[in-house]
Amino acid sequence: MKRLSRITSVLLSLILICSVCAVSIQAKAKNYVKSISIVKKATITIPYNKKTASKTFKVTVKVSGRASKKFTVKSNKTSVATAKAVSGSKVKVTAKKAGIAKIIVTTKAKGIRKKKLKKTLTVTVKKAKKTMPAVTPTEPQTQPTETQPTEAQPTEPQPTEPKDYQSMIKKKMESLGFGGVIRVSKNGEVVCNAASGNLSLFKDEPITVDNQFAIGSVSKQFTAACVMLLRDDGKLSVNDTIDKWFPEYKYSKDITVKMLLTMRSGIRDYVNSPDSEEEYYSRYVFGDEASGEENRKATLDWIFSKELDFEPDTKIAYSNSNYALLAEIVEKVSGTSYSSFLREKIFDPLEMNDTGMYEDFKGYDNLAPPASAGYPIEIYTKGIAFGDGNLISTTADMDKWMTSLREYTVLKKETVDEMMTNYSPKSSMSYGYGFFVAKDGSFWHEGAIDSYYSSEYSLPAKKYNLFAATNNDDLDKLKALVNYARTIIK
Repeated sequence: MKRLSRITSVLLSLILICSVCAVSIQAKAKNYVKSISIVKKATITIPYNKKTASKTFKVTVKVSGRASKKFTVKSNKTSVATAKAVSGSKVKVTAKKAGIAKIIVTTKAKGIRKKKLKKTLTVTVKKAKKTMPAVTPTEPQTQPTETQPTEAQPTEPQPTEPKDYQSMIKKKMESLGFGGVIRVSKNGEVVCNAASGNLSLFKDEPITVDNQFAIGSVSKQFTAACVMLLRDDGKLSVNDTIDKWFPEYKYSKDITVKMLLTMRSGIRDYVNSPDSEEEYYSRYVFGDEASGEENRKATLDWIFSKELDFEPDTKIAYSNSNYALLAEIVEKVSGTSYSSFLREKIFDPLEMNDTGMYEDFKGYDNLAPPASAGYPIEIYTKGIAFGDGNLISTTADMDKWMTSLREYTVLKKETVDEMMTNYSPKSSMSYGYGFFVAKDGSFWHEGAIDSYYSSEYSLPAKKYNLFAATNNDDLDKLKALVNYARTIIK
């Protein structure tokens, strides 16, 4: 009996050990890399007066369990371009000379088949050529209004030889003392891509066409696009009342998603109509200790505490509050963050690698800081201007975005047409969904935040895109430059 008891005891111990091992093996099996992604192709242009140029690309590593999201990166041709991992989820590629380099990104953890996953980014490096200066034509006298650009008449006869728009606009920028960037494309070809001025009072470095700028209210169109993508997926309707997402708001049953999109809700503007400047700034937490959730809640609390300026859908009035609420709805409906939704649905498909929320690029040295002593080096902080003015971008990325709207790359034609419809035809404010619109099919928007101003204009019928931005706190110079560029480039 004792011998039988000892055998039974040994067998039970072996069973227990095997069970523990099985659990351990099963736990390890759950820890693997599911996928890795990065854009397949990209082009980096080195300015003629620079030795190198850099771009940063987002890397997304999806894992199961506790597997590592870390990755390694290398270039197959370091003489053309080098690469290194930065900020945990990005790859910074530095171009050195014209050519093609393959950037290989490899996960550190293994996939389900016990192999490390890898993706390759093919980078084409180009070296910009120095253009010869040309005579600057007489400056036009007409100026655009705040809401709609004007078609100024040329002040000189059209020459038979093609104009050197790059040199002409560059000289105009310098004569204005303009610090910023401008890009114009026509018929699918870039006819001007210029930069002027120093980065800021704090950086004695020239601005380049690759620098990022805060685009302020130009951000609104991206929020509108997110809403329409969700609508096209059947996840919401523009006729939904917003009590679905904000039941605590006393006017939520009277306001629809469409009223928010078209600025017809009557909701008071939380940015431009506070009780006082001190009251506005006292709502938020600034600096590294800022909480995005806390700052967003402060915005909602203010909006929900105020009476409406007018009965919903009876008038139109520009209000940032509408788009702050729309960004919140995007998160609630999609089940993911606003930033992630933008990246997955718009920025990654269009290879807009330098566009996103400010906090996504914090610490990235390509952002042009405020060029005015009246502002801190860091622009707005977490949760502030959420959905209505919190994006940064480059001229090249904005050109891609405007082009996608006429080519229906991300949004369907029917959806774009709906967004570009004027929903307040009896008003002087011709607003669609996130855009000012005109009868000729053109659309535009301006943006302002801290010392940044931006201006966007597109005429799809002529494949014409223009985007300009400045960090030097001078709207008049930006308007003069945009008007000049639109006058000479028809």
